[in-house]
Amino acid sequence: MTWNHRITAEGTPWRTRSWARTGVVLAVLASVTVGLTSGRDAIAAGAVQEKALKSAYKLLKLNGSLVKWGRPTLGSGAVVTYAFLEGPVRDSKARNCTAMTGFKTLSSRSGFTRQEIRSAARSAFKRWSNVADLQFRESASVDMANIVIGSQMIPRGYAFANVRQIESDVARGPVSFIGNEVGGERALNRVQPLEGVITTNSRRRSRPVSVIEKSAVCLNPVHDWKLGFDGNLKTYDLTHTFTHEIGHAIGLDHPARRGSLMHFKYTEARNGLSEGDIAGAVALYGPAR
Repeated sequence: MTWNHRITAEGTPWRTRSWARTGVVLAVLASVTVGLTSGRDAIAAGAVQEKALKSAYKLLKLNGSLVKWGRPTLGSGAVVTYAFLEGPVRDSKARNCTAMTGFKTLSSRSGFTRQEIRSAARSAFKRWSNVADLQFRESASVDMANIVIGSQMIPRGYAFANVRQIESDVARGPVSFIGNEVGGERALNRVQPLEGVITTNSRRRSRPVSVIEKSAVCLNPVHDWKLGFDGNLKTYDLTHTFTHEIGHAIGLDHPARRGSLMHFKYTEARNGLSEGDIAGAVALYGPAR
């Protein structure tokens, strides 16, 4: 009558010990299952996060090619020069920023000195060079500079960028522009089509890449400007605006996802670059060294 409770030498009823072993095996199997499930969940979550990150930026495409400074290879760094305008210049090839000048009018209307305005632009360049392999060097020569910065002589909108690729790349294939204007016109609060979003590494590698010849950034001198955020979305922060337009000037377009500095809509929800902005710059130039 006691067979059910026979005690072993270790002091455990044999049937109880058998179930204990089974419990250990089940526990191990359960932990393995949980581990595999957790691993699959982590991989899936990582894939979702990667996809979300890639949808948070968009690379500028002109004439069927992605565009960047330096070598026509994605992920390669570049040295880019820029200059501030002192007087009027005209660019008949540009679709935007065709007539530009210095910041005299913008300075007098905003109350900021020209040095303060230039400092805001320099801070904007620094934001991009802090995250990507870009070296920005200020030049005294407007003719020799890669990016020219100034204000509009014919005020409209808020702020714009014009991007032109080298002539040899313009002539090499069928025209396929993003946006409704040739020349890479991009601006805050200007709605753009969303086709051409880069979503996979394979697609990004397969896209042809050409070199930017010249970029321009021009601000509306009669628009209201400020330094810093105060919640008033009708008056734009200069540093934020310069950062956005310089993003276009180096090869970034408006992403579909809100929340990034490169989104077409001005917002003060974030002071600085988003993960998507950074990922876009790194896709073009590689990480900062």
